[in-house]
Amino acid sequence: MRKGRAVTVFTEELTRTRLIGNTLDAIIGRLSYDEAFAQALAQDPSETLDAAGFHLDKEAIEKFIKNDSLRFDQICDRLAELIGPDTLAKVVEPTCA
Repeated sequence: MRKGRAVTVFTEELTRTRLIGNTLDAIIGRLSYDEAFAQALAQDPSETLDAAGFHLDKEAIEKFIKNDSLRFDQICDRLAELIGPDTLAKVVEPTCA
């Protein structure tokens, strides 16, 4: 891989990582004032996030964890406080349905 291509790939990965972090921050922000959203998210995370326009991609979340694990841990702690510890896992883990 050429150096310019490597920089482009890294920049794209960093951009996706920041987008996921910002999306998770926005979800936390909404949870802080929207009780109906919190209840719906706890019951059906994927559908609720899609309906609200929040799109989380498993690969991007994995890169976010790799590139900013401290921030990810803080976000998970806050989500656990607001809606329970397993909600994010329901969104990014495959289902058998």
